[in-house]
Amino acid sequence: MNILIVEDEYLARAELSHLLKQDSRVAHVEEADSIQDAMKIMLTQSIDITYLDIHLTDESGMELADLINEIPDPPVIIFATA
Repeated sequence: MNILIVEDEYLARAELSHLLKQDSRVAHVEEADSIQDAMKIMLTQSIDITYLDIHLTDESGMELADLINEIPDPPVIIFATA
């Protein structure tokens, strides 16, 4: 599986990335801290699952979820938030 973590807090992103990499089914983990960075990754790589924070700095994770769902064959979205 290829996974994208979209989280604006570095420590939360790093911890989730570390935990996911322990799973042998996970082939690759990408990270983004903004909608713009996440969409660049989504449009250039094959992502199976996206872990998405709802509250990004000055942005809405819900807005990003709407954009992701417009992509052909969108990845599964898992909301990971405090």
